[in-house]
Amino acid sequence: KDVESGVPGAEYINANYIRQPTESEQGDINASSENLNGGQAMCASCQQKNCPNCQALNKTCVQCAMKNAILPAPSTNCTNCSKKNEIINSRHKRSESITSRGFAMKRDEKDTFKTYIATQGCMPNTIIDFWNMIWQENTRVIVMTTKEYERRKNKCAKYWPDQGQTQEWGHAKVTCVTESSTNDYTLREFLFSWRGKEERRIFQYHFQVWPDHGVPSDPGCVLNFLQDVNARQEQIMIEGANPGPICVHCSAGIGRTGTFIVIDMILDQIIREGVETEIDIQRTIQMVRSQRSGMVQTEAPVQFVYYAVQHYIQTL
Repeated sequence: KDVESGVPGAEYINANYIRQPTESEQGDINASSENLNGGQAMCASCQQKNCPNCQALNKTCVQCAMKNAILPAPSTNCTNCSKKNEIINSRHKRSESITSRGFAMKRDEKDTFKTYIATQGCMPNTIIDFWNMIWQENTRVIVMTTKEYERRKNKCAKYWPDQGQTQEWGHAKVTCVTESSTNDYTLREFLFSWRGKEERRIFQYHFQVWPDHGVPSDPGCVLNFLQDVNARQEQIMIEGANPGPICVHCSAGIGRTGTFIVIDMILDQIIREGVETEIDIQRTIQMVRSQRSGMVQTEAPVQFVYYAVQHYIQTL
């Protein structure tokens, strides 16, 4: 889904020169964030505000002590096909270059843009729905960008078993085969089946050095992490599994999730088109916000996107 070309402060820049937004542009970003976060939550499937049938699947209850749910745009909503046709707060994000909208990756002789699923972290009562979505969308790579607990608050329910263990949530059966860690993230490999069907290998990349309401001190660790994630997705494609979208989540599914996706989208454009390509970071952020409001929430992650892209170009 594209954004109107008249986005205030949106200017194309060369990837060889990544500047920081001006004061007026930064004001546009902050104002946009406030406007997008201020509205009432609306159910993406039934278009009713505060829909009672969907509240149980979104982080709106006071008892959970979590942020209010951020619902996706109806056109990009990923609807979970469960018996009751309930929804889980997630969405497809098409990675379509701002300056080159014709690019598509070949998969099974179909032209499809690189896609992501941006979603909230699990609650205890949405773990079944989460795994249902992973199966339904044929996702093989999960990116988790939050810890289970931060600042003594629950951020995400543990939706996987310990290494060597098997656990079932409804129709989902998950075995954690291996678990290994680097300085920045933990990689877990799962064997996952739904309703007793053939098992699929799922890889969870759990990034653990992104502070809540902050940004990492070194963009290099994020770039290395994204490289590993994309290498895994590409390897799965080479093996012929035809994987679905990469699923990215944090707690609310907008801050760190949005930042990771925006950085990956821009780096993907540079890789495809070269460092001379014109990129527009601010407009890319506006585009992802049009699909899921509140993405890349505050000034700090917006600036971090600039730093990360600049760091990437300098290392080429």
